[in-house]
Amino acid sequence: MPEIETAAGAAPAPPQGPALEEWDVAAIGPDWRPPAGESELAPAHGRLALHDDALVFRADDVTDRATGAAVVAVIPAAAVTGAGPLSPGSRLTPTTPAGQWMPAPLRRLRCPGFTVTTTAGTWVFDAPKGVKRAEAVRRRYAAGR
Repeated sequence: MPEIETAAGAAPAPPQGPALEEWDVAAIGPDWRPPAGESELAPAHGRLALHDDALVFRADDVTDRATGAAVVAVIPAAAVTGAGPLSPGSRLTPTTPAGQWMPAPLRRLRCPGFTVTTTAGTWVFDAPKGVKRAEAVRRRYAAGR
């Protein structure tokens, strides 16, 4: 099972109750680091759930090296400062283009995902419908900021 290093400290508890929306995504968090001996961080595949007071990313098969637990990241709504689509041709890492789920020629023409800017840094999410999803996050969490 792949591992990453996340920022030290306990993350806020995930919100209780059902999500307003939930999307399959590949994510890279602003404070995530590759494990020792690795030069590049691979995106973590999982689900991004939108709740009233937070966004919650749950990795499918990536663990936190420090705890051995599955990666669960809680992004408080108050920390979200903006969101926007990825540009066509964007890269998730220096060697990995975003939009691996779409045919290669379309990656140069279409948005392969979206970013969520927070007070702690920028999250990158690789997923279909990047423009619509960025707008949904911006409207719900960053409107008026």
